[in-house]
Amino acid sequence: MKKIFKYLPLLAVAFTMVACQNDDEENFDNKAYINASTMSSETIIKGEAGTINKTLTIVTSRPAEKTISAKAVVDKSLLATYNMAYYAEAQLLPDSCYEVVESNMTIDKGSVKSTAASFNFMKLGSLDRAITYVLPVNVQTSDIDMIASEKTYYYVFKAGALINVVADIEKNYLQVYPWSASTLHRVEYMKQITMEALVYPRDMSKLISSVMGIEGAFLMRLGDAGIPGNQLQIATARGNFTDAKL
Repeated sequence: MKKIFKYLPLLAVAFTMVACQNDDEENFDNKAYINASTMSSETIIKGEAGTINKTLTIVTSRPAEKTISAKAVVDKSLLATYNMAYYAEAQLLPDSCYEVVESNMTIDKGSVKSTAASFNFMKLGSLDRAITYVLPVNVQTSDIDMIASEKTYYYVFKAGALINVVADIEKNYLQVYPWSASTLHRVEYMKQITMEALVYPRDMSKLISSVMGIEGAFLMRLGDAGIPGNQLQIATARGNFTDAKL
């Protein structure tokens, strides 16, 4: 009996701690937050994308004790916050490129998920392809506290490649010749050139695979003696340049 009474105080303390913990679990404040794994979505624009519809909902950490009304509001002042957080130089999406179809969201009593706010995005093909555009949306409500880090959502739009058709150049090539003889192709006074290509190789075992350029002047190619077949090399009249990171 002495041993039983010896452990009774410890049992009482343990019971008290569990009771307090359960009481805390029952009485913590219910909060709401945007129903998404990340607080931004990125859309890659390829040509004229037409109209794109996107929706936004909020959820609560436990069933709502009353009907909760919230509103998704475009907040242009948050652009600076986005640029600072993502180390970006984005610009606001023009007003002509979006419309708010539905801004109101409602969580019914006893539910945890709201109805959806809805946005249409259009005329995206007219945007400057060199710029990243952002539409910041802030969720506002007086019926429940929103988690501060999860009440703002960013719709991000970036340009993608415009290449929809590719050429099979395994046994073919395009030659611009003569390079400077024709008045239509007179480029001998050109001081700069930009070369860009998307390459999908079938076989990386060849010694050299030329992509584009002028042999003996400026050539973009893959591989070479002592260089892996999947490594980019720039061959010029003044020497060849490559890096294992390319």
